[in-house]
Amino acid sequence: QILEQDVNDYCKYKYEGCNCKAQQGHCKTNACPCFARGSECDPDTCNCTGCRKCDTGPTGCFNRKMQTWSHVKTLVGKSDVQGWGLFVKDGVKKNQFICEYTGERIPTKEADRRGALYDDKAVGTTFLFDLASGLDSHPTVDALRLGAKSKFINHPPTNRGVQANCTPKNFIVRGDKRLGIFALRDIAPMEELFFDYNFNNDGKIEWFQELKLESSSRRAGKKRKGGRPRASSKRSKL
Repeated sequence: QILEQDVNDYCKYKYEGCNCKAQQGHCKTNACPCFARGSECDPDTCNCTGCRKCDTGPTGCFNRKMQTWSHVKTLVGKSDVQGWGLFVKDGVKKNQFICEYTGERIPTKEADRRGALYDDKAVGTTFLFDLASGLDSHPTVDALRLGAKSKFINHPPTNRGVQANCTPKNFIVRGDKRLGIFALRDIAPMEELFFDYNFNNDGKIEWFQELKLESSSRRAGKKRKGGRPRASSKRSKL
């Protein structure tokens, strides 16, 4: 039996969303409590102008990009770094949402099993990404078969003076943890996208160490194509 006091205690801690009202667009800075806590606005709970009017355009809510699939236009093409890469068609501004890193959500045990297979020379590439931790039963995203174009974003070749121009960020989208890619700086049209893979076992990845040490070796670029290469059962993480 649910007691009235229990209901009152629950409601006392319930998150009630935001009330942003800026006319030239809102919910795009830490002034929005939803954005500040790392979650997209929820039209079922938020009272911002954009959510009330179902407006996610330039005068509405800017914090529902993954819900509405409001990605920028991107193109897959041959990379000067390695294999295939992802390019922005029209350019993006600093901190702008670019796209979502999608794929199959799998448990850690399955990720370890697939990782051992993907690292085999016959496959030689992987798109595993540790999205969550702790009590999440399916903390890893595997973009190999179910992923979108974002899986073709390469790691920056720092030995050539190239730095990451975008970064992955965790966001809570209507209760589900998802991974968005955001620009670290203004990115020019037709520029290739790069983000730091942040391998959780980079000490075992020979070619990755060569990039970090700014080695002139070419073996690093030939070993695997753009993805999330790793040895054993390790994978990229935030």
